[in-house]
Amino acid sequence: MESNPHIPLPQFQAGNSAAGEDEQHTRLATAPMPEAAQMEGGEQPADAAEQSPAGGTEPLVPPMHLAVVAVAGLLVAGGVWAWLSYHHRPGVRFERGLAALREGDRLREKQQVAEAAQRFEEVRKMGESLEQEVGYGPHASLLLGAAHLRAGRPDRAVDELQFAWDHPDTRVAASTLLGEAYYKLNDIRRAQIVLNRVVTSLDKEYAPAHRWLAVIYFDLGAMSQALYHLEQVARLDPNDPRPHRTMAYIRKDFGNGAGAIEDYLESLRRDPNQIDRESILMELAGVYHRLHQDREALETLSKLPPSAAALALTAECHYSLGNQQEARKFVEEALKLDPNYVPAMLTKAAMLTAAGEHAQAAEVLEVAVEHSPKEFSARYALAQAYLRLGRKQEADEHMKVVRELKENLDLYARLVQQSIDEPGNAQVRFQLGILAMELGMEGIDENWFKAAVAIEPGHVEAKQLLEKLRAERKPTPQSLGGPPKP
Repeated sequence: MESNPHIPLPQFQAGNSAAGEDEQHTRLATAPMPEAAQMEGGEQPADAAEQSPAGGTEPLVPPMHLAVVAVAGLLVAGGVWAWLSYHHRPGVRFERGLAALREGDRLREKQQVAEAAQRFEEVRKMGESLEQEVGYGPHASLLLGAAHLRAGRPDRAVDELQFAWDHPDTRVAASTLLGEAYYKLNDIRRAQIVLNRVVTSLDKEYAPAHRWLAVIYFDLGAMSQALYHLEQVARLDPNDPRPHRTMAYIRKDFGNGAGAIEDYLESLRRDPNQIDRESILMELAGVYHRLHQDREALETLSKLPPSAAALALTAECHYSLGNQQEARKFVEEALKLDPNYVPAMLTKAAMLTAAGEHAQAAEVLEVAVEHSPKEFSARYALAQAYLRLGRKQEADEHMKVVRELKENLDLYARLVQQSIDEPGNAQVRFQLGILAMELGMEGIDENWFKAAVAIEPGHVEAKQLLEKLRAERKPTPQSLGGPPKP
């Protein structure tokens, strides 16, 4: 009969005869030491035996004690065997594999790559150990498919997960991993179908499936759908800071500043030291500033290390509060770190203009426009500076560009709203990509073309422009405050 590891081993206690035990200790303590034991080196003759007070001999350890030791040894061996037997069970190995997968994902999110790789290797080993177990083929395929996926082999993951996606023990997790694999293979339509099946037919409370649907809809620019699934993830996983961080980013971009602030603060409450902490604080300070809550913005910025972006926004907040000296100090510090940082140049030009130094303001703005020719604010400020200096022809030339930029920005805003209303419209996303290129929105233009191709894989123009942009541009690290992944 197989032992049950959940039943604790009996605890053996000392006997009740205190007198007998005392007598035994006394006999052992008072017995004379054999002469040989007192010799140098403590060597004992082979025939030496314990001398009793009565002059007889008896074993050093009584037979009763030997029996207790033997029984205890058997019990320990039995406990070890039960522990090994339990941990070798297929079901326990499967759960260990799933736990290693969850832990690996957690470590990877914190960018602890080497530690995460160790956990994913454990997932693979657990999967291989289940391959020969009767009735555990789908469980093995789930773990092996997950290991392939985490190792960057989504094609092999799809092949493996096909054997696990319809078993009652594995169908929910396997279907979600399958949707993730299709997403990484850029088969967005199939990923949506599989993941929607999970949350509508299999388990509507399964957070990982909602998370991947949020990723897909975010990438497609279907923000209403993305927000819905992010809200589900936030509800189902109350310790995860990422959903609120992404919801804040979406609400910020669509003008819901108050809602964005709530989400940023909730994300930081869930994890004050998360990997995106600096980006969150920078975005939060920007929202506070736009809502004219500059003191809150300054408090938030004080938690950030010095950077051109943080120092320039600090200068803007001080300028809004009327602290001219502080504003000048911080804007100069920002420009020392990055002489071409346009927001800092705009703030400096605004202060020069307010001081009546229009020529110096125009010089600063000329550099800003040269560096970012499609930046609406810089171009408009330069046109106004030329007007103050009586340089009407130059002002008119820049105002012509300003009007064109304004028309494109207005059209862009309308198309973004249309993309939200029509999540399956590839052509709208293609047009948004074209406009983003014309407006100098590097990176955002690529995202719109990717969304168009994801919805309509045969969209030739979007594919061509996407390939062209990727060939022309070198990969750059995501800038502070860039779009997060849900």
